[in-house]
Amino acid sequence: MVLGGFSTTLKGLGVKLYEHMAQNSLSSRFQAYDPSYWTSETPTPTEEYDISVIRDIPVGMFMASGDEVCLKAQNDETKALLGDSVQAYQFYDVKSNGDFFVYAGKDMIDDMTRFLSGKPVANLLQ
Repeated sequence: MVLGGFSTTLKGLGVKLYEHMAQNSLSSRFQAYDPSYWTSETPTPTEEYDISVIRDIPVGMFMASGDEVCLKAQNDETKALLGDSVQAYQFYDVKSNGDFFVYAGKDMIDDMTRFLSGKPVANLLQ
């Protein structure tokens, strides 16, 4: 599986996580994992997650500073909606979220790996 260099840098995370992140990216929404997503000619959307009810799951938001689709104001609104669940909120100097795994570099990969591994991320709250 090729994820623009993402899988060559992040280590120790399950393939299912990579697949789920890619499914969410391709569907442009937060949805339940579908194990048959990649075997279908036309993937069917699964149940969409209602992120407004997340209260006890740590949330990390890693965003592109130059994205013209997912604007900072929208990210700020999502962060406010999730409240204290957001434990990492970081922007990177890349054009769009689609460019992350190619251009964001080692800092973004290290930050995301630290968050996903459950290590402290207090310095990632902006």
